[in-house]
Amino acid sequence: MNHLEIIRRFVVECERTKFAYDLFHALFNRGDWQRQLFYSTAPKTFGDLNEILIEHFYLQVSKLTDPARSQRKYDDLTTNYIVECIPWPDQVKNRLIGVNRRLMAFSAHFTEYRNKRGAHLDLLANTDQQRTLGSFPEGQDTTFFNHLEEFLQIAIGHFSPDEQISLDIAMSDDVDGLVKAIERSVAFTQCT
Repeated sequence: MNHLEIIRRFVVECERTKFAYDLFHALFNRGDWQRQLFYSTAPKTFGDLNEILIEHFYLQVSKLTDPARSQRKYDDLTTNYIVECIPWPDQVKNRLIGVNRRLMAFSAHFTEYRNKRGAHLDLLANTDQQRTLGSFPEGQDTTFFNHLEEFLQIAIGHFSPDEQISLDIAMSDDVDGLVKAIERSVAFTQCT
């Protein structure tokens, strides 16, 4: 596989991560009224879905920024692989390194989650210690995706200058349909 195809495949993984992140926000960050609607209708289901999407985000960010090679010496499709294993002119490599440092700084918020719960079930973390998923300063998730998009544009732009990268993927209107269906259901139940 040539270098451009490797980067394009990595873009797909980044898009999948951003899509799941956007789904989380469409479901759980549109306001208290929507959360209350969900939790009053199916608290366990929406609570579990909320947690699943948060954990998925943490794990995906960790995977996207993993080392270039696993402990078994297999190559991993990550930002570090793209920086370290694809030959770049010095100017391009230096730009990629700079952006990758910012990506790694955000990913560092999830190191404990990744090492204790995300990659495997650490016995102590899952029996004796209080359960945590990790946290990060407000707004840094949006900044992460901006940096990731910049990283991808630098990388793909080197091989295909006219190709534009955007992680702003159109969301399906399914979430709006779901919310409206639940609202109608609640209203109907209240009328009877």
